[in-house]
Amino acid sequence: MEKPNPQNVKNIVGVRVRQARQRPSLNLSQVALCESLCLAGLSVYRTTVSRIESGARHVTDYELVILAKCLNVSTAWLLGEAKYYQGHRSTRR
Repeated sequence: MEKPNPQNVKNIVGVRVRQARQRPSLNLSQVALCESLCLAGLSVYRTTVSRIESGARHVTDYELVILAKCLNVSTAWLLGEAKYYQGHRSTRR
């Protein structure tokens, strides 16, 4: 059986959701993220966030948009198409 590598990952959104949620400037618990998502119109349980982060549950397009807003990141970053999340600047020039 082949080991997974970043090129073969089929659900990178979950990893990015966890990274965004836990970054020092936001530092949200899964429960706090659920509350934020609910206020934005997406009612999910903490276990749903856990399953998204572990890759056990895929994210739909409209969920992706709401997650990005609540986490203050771009949808492109959540999809792995941008190197830095929204508002993050590279120190390299």
